[in-house]
Amino acid sequence: MIEISNLLVDMGTGGVIGAVVGYASKIILKILLVFIGLYFGSLVYLSKKGVISFNQEAFESLLNSTSSAAAGYAGSLLNTALAVAPFGGGFVAGFYLGFKKA
Repeated sequence: MIEISNLLVDMGTGGVIGAVVGYASKIILKILLVFIGLYFGSLVYLSKKGVISFNQEAFESLLNSTSSAAAGYAGSLLNTALAVAPFGGGFVAGFYLGFKKA
C-alpha cells in the first residue's frame, strides 16, 4: 500500500523542481529562438545573394526521417512517464507554473 506522506513528498519535490526547470527552460528557449532566427535569416540572405544554394528535396527527406524517429520515441516516453506518475504529476504542474511565470 502506498503511504500518503511519501506520495505528497514526491509530488511536492516534483513540483518545485518542475517550476525551476520550467522557468529556466522558457528563458533558454527565448535565447535559443533568437539565435535560430538570426541563423536562418543569414541563410536566407546568403541564398538571395547567390552565395549558397538550397536543396529542397534533401531538406524534405531530413524532415520526414526526423518526424518518424520522433514518433517512435514518443511511445517509449509515455511508458516512462507512467512509471513515475506521482513525481511526474507534480513536475508537470510545477513546470507549467514556472514556464508561465517567465
